[in-house]
Amino acid sequence: MRPTVDLMLDVLGLRVARSFVTEGEFETLARYGLEARVIVEVGVAEGATSERFLNVMEEDSRISLVDPYPARLKLERTIGVPGTQWIARRRVERRNGRAEFVSVGSVEAASSWDPRPPSVPTCVRQGPPERLV
Repeated sequence: MRPTVDLMLDVLGLRVARSFVTEGEFETLARYGLEARVIVEVGVAEGATSERFLNVMEEDSRISLVDPYPARLKLERTIGVPGTQWIARRRVERRNGRAEFVSVGSVEAASSWDPRPPSVPTCVRQGPPERLV
């Protein structure tokens, strides 16, 4: 029930996205984000941290957002997108295509990563470990 309520409140603009990253942790991560050409965020959830990275990144940088986003609720299956992914997309897609959603688990995403320059990622681990695989 709570994810459905969260989705509806977000649609109405009555809540902010949640993040697993504290303010102090984000300040540390942002220092790396300022210099990174590519950021890979594993465990995106609602995109709150992703949005903040986009605010500090250079205009020619990009971010890959890795999260499998399973559709668990009937509403999510009906609208064709998981609620948390919809919330995250609303946060980051207005940023001129600098964000790419990779809707697979972290192991699969890592196995298909193209390491050729200039794509040298700065990896960010966010969220509880059970969400990362």
